[in-house]
Parts: sequence; C-alpha cells; structure tokens
Amino acid sequence: MRKQYVFDLDDTLYREIDFVRSGFRFIAHELQKLYGFDCAPLFSQALKDRNFGNVFQEIIKRYSLPQSTMDFMLSAYRYHYPDIQSRKNVIEVLESLSVSDGPLLCITDGRSLTQRQKLHALRVDQYFANVFISEETGYSKPDYEIYELLMENHPAEVYYYIGDNPSKDFVMANKLDWKTIGIFDDGEHIHSQNDQKDEVYQPHYWVNDFFELQDLIGEL
Repeated sequence: MRKQYVFDLDDTLYREIDFVRSGFRFIAHELQKLYGFDCAPLFSQALKDRNFGNVFQEIIKRYSLPQSTMDFMLSAYRYHYPDIQSRKNVIEVLESLSVSDGPLLCITDGRSLTQRQKLHALRVDQYFANVFISEETGYSKPDYEIYELLMENHPAEVYYYIGDNPSKDFVMANKLDWKTIGIFDDGEHIHSQNDQKDEVYQPHYWVNDFFELQDLIGEL
C-alpha cells in the first residue's frame, strides 16, 4: 500500500516561539550595531507577555527612531537565518519514515524564503521530496487547492497528516479522508488548540511528542 506522510512545519517539527526568539535576538543585535542601544529587555518583556504585535512600534517610540525602521525590523525578522532546533526525536522519525516509505512532504503557510530557511536550519529539508508553501502555491491551509496540488503530484492510497493547529491543520485533510495526527501543545505553542471544538477540525489521534508519534504510526 502506497503511503504518503505529510507534515506541518511551525509548532510541529519545532517550536515556533523559538523562531520568534531568534528573530528578536537578531534584530536587537542589528539595532545595537546601528544605534548603540540595547533593546533586548523590550523583546524579553514582549516574549513574557506574548505581546509580539506591538513591540516593534514600542521600540520606534522608545528610541525616537524613524518610522522606516519598522520595514527594516519586519524584513530582518522574516528573512534572518533562524537559530532554531527541531523537537526531540524529529530527525529520527523523519529518517525512519523516509527509509521505509520514501520521501516525505510538507504543507506550510508562510513566505517561501522564511519557511525554506527554517527547514534548512532544522536539518530536515533533505527528507522532504516536496514542500508546498502558501506563498509559492497561492493557497494556504485549509484551502482545498493546496491539498489537491499535493495529491496530483504525489498520488498515494493513504495519506497521513501530522500537524498541531486545529483551526486549519486537520479540517480539509479530514474531509479528504486522510489520517490526521495532532501534536499536543507542550505549553510553548503560539496558537491555541482550544479555539475549534467541532469534531471535523480535530485530528483522529493526538500524541504528546514524536516518541509517541513513532509508536502510533507503527500501529496504524
């Protein structure tokens, strides 16, 4: 039976909050080089409060920077090469699946360069035969078209989708009769897993980590 394993990226293969931390560190370093001040405490407070949306404007106001600094910070955040690490046992699971069932696939929302740099920094890009990114395809989860594109290019009898966000990760895969698996929030996830209670938005299975994922896949 031809199987195809499809993975989400953010908060599935790694913790997305680590990308936020990496971006903030990079910006703080660059601003210190340019202007000589240390805005790291403001970023630390934003991380503590989970108030990411206002921190750039607060820095501009605090240090009387030109408004054009916003574009610089946004670009630096989005396109810096991230200092991130994969979740424990991720590489072992990806390698095992790719050996037994062939190259894997990824569906992820975001900018092409940003998402591909994440995969490279995590040292997992080699395991994926194809990565379907919203900026490249013109579609984002849960649009049917991005799943259709994947199935047209990679036909299989059974698809497994592994993600974390019930708001968008599982609903279309469920409607397409894929087997869906969710990674539980360990307290660090960016997006709440409690926003969608409707069954169609929930995965068929939940696991706590990639250790449990490996065991579950072995049983399916």
